[in-house]
Amino acid sequence: MRYTESAVRLDSDLAESRSHLLRIAGSQALVEAAATVSAFEGLNRIADVTGIQLDSGLADESVDFRSELGINSYAGATNTTSNGSAQRADNVMGIFR
Repeated sequence: MRYTESAVRLDSDLAESRSHLLRIAGSQALVEAAATVSAFEGLNRIADVTGIQLDSGLADESVDFRSELGINSYAGATNTTSNGSAQRADNVMGIFR
């Protein structure tokens, strides 16, 4: 989980968490974890460009920068609703509230 969170957030401890995962689980597990993170990131990007709505947790996570970047003016943005205020999760699983 630590490696996944570091990879998704591009945290400064990504190299350390990668090394830790390699030590405790081996190279095959590291490759599988990296592939899984990459697949989900790719699927999220595809979902974003097709206009699929964000779930409420992610909508609240991103409300401030979606507005700042002008993303809310895209037609697909009408498919997403949020509480209107940024609520940062403490970890990746917290986004799915």
